[in-house]
Amino acid sequence: MDALLPTTGTHVSTTYADRVAAHDPRAVDAARALVRDMRAELHRSWTRPGACVDAMGRRVRCLPPGRLPWFRDTVGHRLIGYGSRPGGRAYVAARAAEAQHGLPVDPAHRRANGLLFARGGAMAPAEGRGPGGSRG
Repeated sequence: MDALLPTTGTHVSTTYADRVAAHDPRAVDAARALVRDMRAELHRSWTRPGACVDAMGRRVRCLPPGRLPWFRDTVGHRLIGYGSRPGGRAYVAARAAEAQHGLPVDPAHRRANGLLFARGGAMAPAEGRGPGGSRG
């Protein structure tokens, strides 16, 4: 799971496409196109990164529930460095999708991903808290 975290720079994260490639190779071309669209949207809205989160949030309506957290995390990865709010919003949306759809969570990946967001300043302290206020 740690292999799905961006290693060459969060701003070029391909976590979503990498996850799709590993679990549904037939859908990888569409996933890569969506990541390209994400890059284009971030360039369009670079002065207002929250607009990128909103625009990409509209795009997830067509995704299967199991892909939502991965997509939202990738949006968040790409927004690390734009302040805590936009990346943090994407992170929180990813965790909400996991909870809403009862998706399995790998605790080690969750921790490594949360630390990535926190180290990048893309998460306010309250956003990194799990259910009941605990870190996780």
